Amino acid sequence: MQEHADKRGVQALLDIATTVSEALVKFGTAAARAEDIGLLTAAALRDTYGGEQLYIPKALGLAISDRDREIYSKYDGNNTFALSKEYGLTERQIYICIGRIREEETVKRQMRLFEKDV
Repeated sequence: MQEHADKRGVQALLDIATTVSEALVKFGTAAARAEDIGLLTAAALRDTYGGEQLYIPKALGLAISDRDREIYSKYDGNNTFALSKEYGLTERQIYICIGRIREEETVKRQMRLFEKDV
């Protein structure tokens, strides 16, 4: 992919292609095929969004770790000290984990007032 890097203005697309390629290799796709798919993905994004400003959200739900979900499932309202010892975190960090999951759960349950049905 780096042979394309000398062209101006393509670094973000190359980063996307590399990210896709590396993920595919982790899941067992042959490196050459993964690179082709990565470049095709970047090209599709370029064709779809080229020339536009594109905001990529942090996607809180994707960022929440399995560990945080496990902590949330074990949390009973009175066991932050025990959870902090079990996971090697501070009690404050436990509360932050709980808060992230609660926020995600609240967003899932609440109705959207101004969005049209999809």
